[in-house]
Amino acid sequence: MTEPKRNEIVSRWRAGSSIRQIARELGLSRNTVRRVLAQIEARRAGGPDGSPTRWRPSCLDPYELVIRELLGRYPDLTAVRLLQELRQRGFSGGYTVVRQRLSELYGEQAALKTLLRSVEARQRAQQVTVAVEGRND
Repeated sequence: MTEPKRNEIVSRWRAGSSIRQIARELGLSRNTVRRVLAQIEARRAGGPDGSPTRWRPSCLDPYELVIRELLGRYPDLTAVRLLQELRQRGFSGGYTVVRQRLSELYGEQAALKTLLRSVEARQRAQQVTVAVEGRND
């Protein structure tokens, strides 16, 4: 997409046109218009590439070396296991901030992998519970 087309989308949006109207008048899909507006908003909210900038320190910052060491030793480390290791070292934060840091370190694929493993572990635990309850009946 050309820069003049992006500018036209933004100027029409600021003038109060709807996404549907902008898409129709410029011959674009609504999703294209949404994506352009989201990219512009991301650039304004964060860095030049659209990535958000950290505006305050994270509770994980003191544990950065530990995290990198553990991930170097265990590349498939899940967020749950990393949280357990950090808790043993005095970390008092929660699962979500650990999962988000893993996502930053290894990208979206690692976060999805971690989430899927957590779901699989939960499902296995439920199966074991059902099997144990079935034996007690």
